[in-house]
Amino acid sequence: RIPLGNVLRTPRRTLLTSLGIGAAIATLVGVLGLLDSFFATIDANDREVLAEHPDRVVVGLDGLTPADGTALLAIADAESVGAVEPVLRVGGRLRRADGADGGADGDDGFEVLIEALDLDNEVWTPGVVEGDLHADGIVISRVAADDLGVGAGDTVVLVHPAITAAGFVLREDEVAVAAVNASPYRFGVYVDSSLLAAFGA
Repeated sequence: RIPLGNVLRTPRRTLLTSLGIGAAIATLVGVLGLLDSFFATIDANDREVLAEHPDRVVVGLDGLTPADGTALLAIADAESVGAVEPVLRVGGRLRRADGADGGADGDDGFEVLIEALDLDNEVWTPGVVEGDLHADGIVISRVAADDLGVGAGDTVVLVHPAITAAGFVLREDEVAVAAVNASPYRFGVYVDSSLLAAFGA
């Protein structure tokens, strides 16, 4: 409570005080809004990744391991493990097939994390909001589809590593977008393990 006389006697000080309070409130609201958006995105991804299995755990190994290798067998034999689904995870790039501008990142598209898994497994599969999970092609997020200006049934270029007799090489393949999922992150790309021949695996 400020006496009216003091307010009228020093209007400049009153104005600066009001501006300071306004700036503090604006900063507080802005930061809280950013944090709310940040955590809402994480929560949306958790709902997509965990789905009906909230106790699902992702275990990363330090290199390529055969699906019937000792490392995976040891994990599967652990008493705390109910089911194991092997996944091949590699980096790559995704861009439009027609060479048109692929959103903010231009013609080169953007980096993605490619996961090859059995899309009929009982542990987890990506949810679908558009297209058919079992059609030939890849599954990308709604954010990636919007950034590239594509949808289910369209063709994109997937740049990915492949195993050859000479070692690893980067290969570019035109692939169809089989389905679009609800992940809030654009970097997730899923492919059925039956298509691993394209990776030389």
